[in-house]
Amino acid sequence: MIKKIALSDNLPKSIFSMEGNAEGMEFADESFDAVLYVHVLEHTLRPIDVITEINRVLKKEWGSDHTSTPNIYSTRYPRSLL
Repeated sequence: MIKKIALSDNLPKSIFSMEGNAEGMEFADESFDAVLYVHVLEHTLRPIDVITEINRVLKKEWGSDHTSTPNIYSTRYPRSLL
């Protein structure tokens, strides 16, 4: 189940945060102009399924997704993991 979370009273209601399962979103195809997901993929068992689902709910023309993930080559990872 996806739960909507309001970000601020100063933002339009069309801008909101969501919490829930990104591998099976309860939205129709092409529902969103943009999707922002920050430090999500590294916490999922099937990141490809998450990306596929995000592409499904994005509008085909002009839809935009933005993501960030940790850099595996940063110094906080031991070389043995690379």
